Amino acid sequence: MKKTLQTFGLIVLFTSNVHCSTLKGNASRENPSGVGQGNARVARLAEILSKVRNVAPNLVDATGSSQDRTPGLIVGIVTDEGKEVVGFGSTNITNVNLPNGDTHFGIGSVTKVFTGVILADAVQRGSIGLDDSANKYLPADLKLASEAITMRHLVTHNSGLPDFPENLRDYRDLDHDGLNDSNQYSPGRNYSRQNLADWLATKPGLKFDPGNGNLYSNLGFGLLGWALQAKMNQPDFEALNRERIAKIMQMNSTRTNTTEMRNAAQKNYAQGYFPENGSFVPVPFSDMGVLESSGELVSTTNDMLVFLEGLTGISNSPLKSAFVEANRSLASLGKDEMAYGSKITKSSKGGVYYSKTGATAGNSAIIVWRTDPRIGIVLICNRGKFNQVNELAMRIIEAAVR
Repeated sequence: MKKTLQTFGLIVLFTSNVHCSTLKGNASRENPSGVGQGNARVARLAEILSKVRNVAPNLVDATGSSQDRTPGLIVGIVTDEGKEVVGFGSTNITNVNLPNGDTHFGIGSVTKVFTGVILADAVQRGSIGLDDSANKYLPADLKLASEAITMRHLVTHNSGLPDFPENLRDYRDLDHDGLNDSNQYSPGRNYSRQNLADWLATKPGLKFDPGNGNLYSNLGFGLLGWALQAKMNQPDFEALNRERIAKIMQMNSTRTNTTEMRNAAQKNYAQGYFPENGSFVPVPFSDMGVLESSGELVSTTNDMLVFLEGLTGISNSPLKSAFVEANRSLASLGKDEMAYGSKITKSSKGGVYYSKTGATAGNSAIIVWRTDPRIGIVLICNRGKFNQVNELAMRIIEAAVR
């Protein structure tokens, strides 16, 4: 039997046949009125989780038989009170294995916040100027036609560069396996540095003058990654992220789509699915080629909560100054603003919250957080094109703040 509920302002259907599990963090402090700084406060974790458990199962069908739902979903929450992780559904529609805090998911464009934090750290340390021309740091073969494009423009999508270079969308079979390397599942598959250099050498025009518009650009973040790699003498984004974030924060499960990552994730990963022609098609982790800094990271909920502890200010990490800088507003988006790869939105409860979504063919992800009061939320599912997780995350964070 089904009945209609309204929770967090969402009209949802309640079903009782969805499996879920909870992994408790260090939530132990007694604080009936919630925790926070200033006048705004965060509800207790138990209260937030109760509401999550009422709503989240209605987005899930572990069997994959419903195109309106996702096979699996993981929710992680961190506040000053502690951390909680709860999983729903299954990591694979062929067998019911609950996702947990150590299950590997692709996080797509949430990767951009990592790239942004690396830039913020460099800016805070004085090794990179935010308003320096990007060409000051880019390798010789990847220089931009316009010296006016700055590092600020790249990290806020204000450069005028297109979403992707034109030759990435063309038919390519670089490894001669008979498959299109620019397929919808992995848009950057086999897209090489030489491919990117060849396109940049044509001196393509911009969509607008740098700083005079806003256009989401995976290309811009890919080039930002190359500029950071060159400045910090790292061979690729995997090495850059490992040295500048993952090793420092002990986020050992957060890596790009490498053979080593896939081997490590083999025992506990969520199979991604793409809805196509009335069924779910299994797809691999996304491959962004040399634009990996724009959206190729794979991570776990436990790792993402460590990252959110830094972004919220809950943890006193070695990157604390970088996280503070990463939350600074750099550009206007009309009623919203842009920080280092994340969007800043005014909250109905006062103050602001930060957010970044990520979408690959097989995964949908979002992180959303506040610094006053401190709360961070991550939602990831193993189904592409599932914007419902974004709406749910926004509802959770607004409902959690008093």
